[in-house]
Amino acid sequence: MNEHLTRISDDTLQLIRTSLHREIVIDILSSIGYEVKRDFKFFLRPDERRASASIKEDGYIKDFGDGWGGDIIALLQDHRQMTFRDAVQFVADHLNIETNSHTTVTVPAPINRPPAKPRPVKITIAPEQIAREFNYFETINIHDPDHYKELLQVTEPWLMEQANPNDWKLFHSMSRYDRQLQIFVTGCYTSKHQLISFKHRRNWKNDKWTTRKDTHPNDKAYPRIYTEDEPIFIVEGHRDCLNAILLGLDFIMLPTASYRDKDSILKQETTNRDIIFLVEDNQAYKAMRPLAEEIAQTAQSVRLKNYIKDESKTDLSDYIKQFSNKKEVLDALAQ
Repeated sequence: MNEHLTRISDDTLQLIRTSLHREIVIDILSSIGYEVKRDFKFFLRPDERRASASIKEDGYIKDFGDGWGGDIIALLQDHRQMTFRDAVQFVADHLNIETNSHTTVTVPAPINRPPAKPRPVKITIAPEQIAREFNYFETINIHDPDHYKELLQVTEPWLMEQANPNDWKLFHSMSRYDRQLQIFVTGCYTSKHQLISFKHRRNWKNDKWTTRKDTHPNDKAYPRIYTEDEPIFIVEGHRDCLNAILLGLDFIMLPTASYRDKDSILKQETTNRDIIFLVEDNQAYKAMRPLAEEIAQTAQSVRLKNYIKDESKTDLSDYIKQFSNKKEVLDALAQ
């Protein structure tokens, strides 16, 4: 019993504390059953749904779940019910620091977390099935009042009238009308124009365009580059893609502003071309800027064009509403 009461000197305790850093703390935590993630977070309690504790570079541990904070010694005391002296001795043993004590400290039992739930299997829908479903919808007929009403929710009447015949043909092939839901549908394609999904236009029930279940069109950018010297516009979203087609732009459609697969963009004819990112608000500007900086290494020039003058969120399709013909839009975008 006398050896168990042996006091650890202040100098030794100071040496132990100053020897702690993130890697040592991770090693100690791992030895007693905690699983530390790559971002240095871990589950402090078995019933947690999210890892709430984080390890700083100096080894300090902060639990954002209940506000607790302390070093590894404090964690062993507060969360593993060890005495202060045993916690210090346990850490000293890991650090190979002599404490002049022959006490054997019992390693706390590892925590038991329920096994992680397996990730759901990613379902893949065959392209042939997607094509059958897409072609089940009605082909767009501009003379059908119901179709035309929906078209006006997607684009402008003057743009449909003034579009180049080849541009209208492509737009038409990518568009359908869902008679049951009475709503516009657009196809979603790969860079090789393979149909991989379709989306219904947003309506009063849905704030966003709704994607066919179990498909993942937001993984793919869609390019349409058919000239050798015109600027290439980077647009966001499938609605802007449709209007970029009718405008006759060379463009690459990013499914979201946060899209990061630069390789899929660089595979297109972007080298030594002028690239113009059309951004719809300040948030999109910040999201697209890193991608623009990477593309700038091979492009002739790159610029981000924020054509919105206030804090509103307005995309290309909304922007063209202020014009009355195609030439006005093209002139404005070229400025």
